[in-house]
Amino acid sequence: MMKTIAVLVLVVVCCESSVIKFDQSQAFSKVLKGLQMQDEAQVLIKDAMKDINNAPELKEVETNEVGTASQKKPWFCHDLECPEFSVIEDGKDYQLREYVATNWVTTSMTGVSLDEASSEMFMKLFAYISGANEGHVKITMTSPVIVRIIPGQGPACENNFTMSFFCVPDKTPPKPTASDVTLTSLPSLRAYVRSFGGWANEKDDIKEASELAASLPASASYVKDFYYYGGYDAPFTIFNRHNEIWFIAA
Repeated sequence: MMKTIAVLVLVVVCCESSVIKFDQSQAFSKVLKGLQMQDEAQVLIKDAMKDINNAPELKEVETNEVGTASQKKPWFCHDLECPEFSVIEDGKDYQLREYVATNWVTTSMTGVSLDEASSEMFMKLFAYISGANEGHVKITMTSPVIVRIIPGQGPACENNFTMSFFCVPDKTPPKPTASDVTLTSLPSLRAYVRSFGGWANEKDDIKEASELAASLPASASYVKDFYYYGGYDAPFTIFNRHNEIWFIAA
């Protein structure tokens, strides 16, 4: 009898925001009338609601305070697994973050245009998480998708692009079956990060990288041979898109 009432309460709570509207008062009156135990039922309902409200939240990783990791992921991870970091410095137009060591699945291409290379690289990595690996394991999507960009030496020279998907910590990723997809790792590192919204293309990446460089203090030391672009959203996401440029601190 107690289990029946608790289940009905849970159904009412879960269906509040759904398309199907559940008449809570009508449901409760039917239960109370059928059981003829109004006082006991009200106590059980209150207890069930306490259990729901006091249910423990999932502990995740977020970094909102400088130098401190809190218990939730940053909002832009969208409940996907993403690299853990702490904010060392929160500047006007940038953050200095410290990342833990991470594992990635990676593919590379050379070419003049990042926009053209990105689609082909993405599909190779998507094939990997869809089962193109030893054991034919399907792997949940993570974020961000990062691209290391090594600019060519001239305006018409080929650039080097390396795209990577983040691998979930504490799990050994299966080996790729494609010869041009590899498992890689990044050591713990610090990065100067600039965030921006919208649908990013190659011109946006260059513009935001230039603005990140301009925003950093003269004392900032970072690698200038390459930089990273990070994207956190699916292509069909319209609002609150989040992109980043990373300069690796030297």
